[in-house]
Amino acid sequence: MQNQAEQFTQNGQPSKKDGFLQNNKFLIKYTLLVFAYGLNAVQFTSIPILFYHSTLNCLNSEGKQYECSLEEACSNIYGYVEKSDYPQIYNLTTQLNLYCDREILEAWIFSIANIGRIAASIILILMPQFKKEYREKFINMTSIVTGLALLSLYIAESTVMFIFGLFVWYLLSSFLYGLVFVYLWESFPESYQKYGAAILNNSCPFMMVIFLIFSYHFGSWKNILIHFTGIPLLIIGLLSIYLQNKLTISLPASSAQQIDMQYSVFDNQQESEQKQNDLSFQNSQQSSPNQEIKQINFQQHKKYTDDQSSVETSSNSEKQSQDQIEGQEIHNFNEITSQKDNNIQLNSKLIVIIEKYFPFLNRGTVLRTNFYVWTLCLSSYVANYYGVCFLLNSLHGNLYFNCLLSTLFELLSNFIATTLVVKYNNSVKKMIIITQIITGIAFLSAFFISDTKDSVVNQYQDKEKQFTDIIGLILYLSPIIIAKISFEITPSLLFTYQKAVIPVAYQQQQYSCSNIFTMVVSNVIPFYKYFLIQVGVNPFIGFGVFTLFSAYQSKKFVQMTNIENEKNKIVK
Repeated sequence: MQNQAEQFTQNGQPSKKDGFLQNNKFLIKYTLLVFAYGLNAVQFTSIPILFYHSTLNCLNSEGKQYECSLEEACSNIYGYVEKSDYPQIYNLTTQLNLYCDREILEAWIFSIANIGRIAASIILILMPQFKKEYREKFINMTSIVTGLALLSLYIAESTVMFIFGLFVWYLLSSFLYGLVFVYLWESFPESYQKYGAAILNNSCPFMMVIFLIFSYHFGSWKNILIHFTGIPLLIIGLLSIYLQNKLTISLPASSAQQIDMQYSVFDNQQESEQKQNDLSFQNSQQSSPNQEIKQINFQQHKKYTDDQSSVETSSNSEKQSQDQIEGQEIHNFNEITSQKDNNIQLNSKLIVIIEKYFPFLNRGTVLRTNFYVWTLCLSSYVANYYGVCFLLNSLHGNLYFNCLLSTLFELLSNFIATTLVVKYNNSVKKMIIITQIITGIAFLSAFFISDTKDSVVNQYQDKEKQFTDIIGLILYLSPIIIAKISFEITPSLLFTYQKAVIPVAYQQQQYSCSNIFTMVVSNVIPFYKYFLIQVGVNPFIGFGVFTLFSAYQSKKFVQMTNIENEKNKIVK
């Protein structure tokens, strides 16, 4: 192992034996990371199955079933039974009886679980000095703790335990997503860094396809949450912890020194700037310009009152009145200057907060612009993703087939993205712009799919009934399918390009801030879709405009060299 490390670090370049596939040690660690990353992505695909709502049949006094509406079933004094098209599914809806007045619990489960995602992003922002020697351990522990939390559902099958299990899963998976790419840049060789982000994103739809096949035959919540997700994550976490202690291999000297220098410069600069801000604030308190203005004006005012007193001929009552006016003027002046000093103090505190928790906003125009544009591109992808998901989920037909069809498109897109990254690694920016343009044009062409006078979703459903084969439906939805294939390429390109436009030392906080913004976008999409459908406008038109705007802004990306990275660490 020592010889391999020496071969790898010799001349600061990886040897042939340490390539992407040849180095077994890195390959084992990376493979475990890929499986952990993909298994956590199952949480998105499992939602339609875990919370699938069956049709309810009413029971009469003799215990016989008959068809009835949901309202009738809920108010029926003899109760109701589920009539499912998928007998293999025994999900959380059935386990917790999330029907009728208990359906609100489903919203609570989702809301609390999503709080975990937001909490993870906030914590990552508030912990800027997450050292790389602890990062790998923390990532491995997320798999272990998630596995244990899901295994705990064996002990108690209550609503509280399900809320706890999903909350922990969503919380720790968000930690993993926020740290994994920084971990990739700082702990793996250059060959992994070039293609690693694209392959990681490929693992998500690949694992989703496996999950759909598995859940079609073993669709109970225990199989989904415990056997398919919890136990494998626990095993992956334990193996990763073991390998972390056994397979410690040095990176090339140049790469390791560069990353270490980013962190050391960041830490030293943060301390010096903190001291400088404190010193500036103390000086402003002692002899600020406002204090000097206050003193000069007060002296001038005092001189004026002295001159007036020497020629005073008015009565004592007039003197008292004049003194009151002058005293009020001095009081008002003191309040104004005091308010200005408070503003200086507030601005100083804001600068300290920005520097500590949002340093990428205080490192010059280039880095700030890259952050804005990267966040915009990720937000347009999230908007497109949820917009298309709402449409596909509204289509009639087999639940598993609809989910599988959507996932296969994602798998195809990620395969294309990986191919593009491998073949055109130096033209990622151009590919980001091109894929967004294709997505935007495809969404805009969806204007011709439906009649805007009718409900758009109903129009898709009505058209679906007219087709006797899936080919006809795919042709009808071709603009949406083209857009989906195109925009699914974007994440792999964005995360590959992240290292070129955002220094590694800031990516943890930068991604967490971007992720919070995308959560806001994802929560707005349902309301946006509902409003436009009510007024008879195809919602995909808005997605197209948003994506084309993102493509236009993507031209502002500036790829930073190592020297520019260091320059951007100086506060401008």
